[in-house]
Amino acid sequence: MNGIPFNISKNGLKAQQMKLNALANDIANVQTAGYKRKTVSFQDLLQNPLTEEDVRLRDPLQGGGIGAGVKATVTGTDFGQGALIGSQRQLDLAVAGEGVFGLIDDQGNRLYSKEGSFFVDANGSLVNGSGFRVETIPGNIAVTGNERLSVSAEGDLTAQVGEETIQLGRVALYRPQNPQALLPVGENLFASPEENGMVERADAIEGFGSIQQSFVETGNVDLAQAMTDMLVTQRAYSFNGKVLSSTDDIYGIINQFNQ
Repeated sequence: MNGIPFNISKNGLKAQQMKLNALANDIANVQTAGYKRKTVSFQDLLQNPLTEEDVRLRDPLQGGGIGAGVKATVTGTDFGQGALIGSQRQLDLAVAGEGVFGLIDDQGNRLYSKEGSFFVDANGSLVNGSGFRVETIPGNIAVTGNERLSVSAEGDLTAQVGEETIQLGRVALYRPQNPQALLPVGENLFASPEENGMVERADAIEGFGSIQQSFVETGNVDLAQAMTDMLVTQRAYSFNGKVLSSTDDIYGIINQFNQ
């Protein structure tokens, strides 16, 4: 049993610290467009069985043991809908539903995001804040940035040039069949380990949601709940620290008797 109580407290401190880190990250990104909060779960670590030699019991020992503590892991991302806030930009797009935008990075990889604050680059392509090209149908849409652009709920992109309305194409939407399979790669971007895990929208928008122009989807963090969870986690962290200190005092007393 030597060292087991210390390990239990140490593992408890590490688990609560991970929970605190996740909550702090959520709170810091409460106003970040398209941010999705992280979910943290706890699981028991390996249990150390007790034998008759470890502890004296009046009744025969059956199935007794001391756990090694708890471990925390970030198990996934909550893809719940964030609030849609109106903006003044014509290229601020938000998806009301499960759909996500497709983006092509500098290496040609397809990434996905709920953040829809887009811009027009020097080549006339729609890009996000990192310069990644927004996937459109067809893929060679070009605008000058001077037109008045309109995006319908279905994603149809049109430009008003003088009295003429020009159909440019459609903003592509995808829907993950298993959202928890998406891998976060930073900056509110996700990669799909298997492309067949994503469904590209055809003509129907059922299940994909609708695009809202001049809207931004904020983070889906419930600030009040996150603050409450942080207070509870801080108390749990403090409790583990006190247990560790008390264990050290008890071992010190035992060592005095053994001298």
